[in-house]
Amino acid sequence: MKKALINVHIGDIHFGAFDSSILYDELKSEFLKVIKKLPRIDILTINGDLFDHELSMNSNHAFYVLKFLDKLFKIARNKKCDYIRIIKGTKSHDHYQLDSLILPD
Repeated sequence: MKKALINVHIGDIHFGAFDSSILYDELKSEFLKVIKKLPRIDILTINGDLFDHELSMNSNHAFYVLKFLDKLFKIARNKKCDYIRIIKGTKSHDHYQLDSLILPD
């Protein structure tokens, strides 16, 4: 029997648009909690506009972006996910900020 491909994707998160601690709490309860229950994850993608605008990396918003990515990658690793892709969003939102992040292999 063939197994189904489990593709998890999220996009248009827009950290920095409003209080990122509230956004993080919502992502934790509505997204991370759900994908933790999956038997595995084959592909994980963030489909653009992770940021709402250019963020200072010492801002509260950046703290929650990194906290979210850390939790997300840990879940993916525990679910044996081999393919994680973060797709750059629009220039007006992501501002090439993903180029400055060093992400785990």
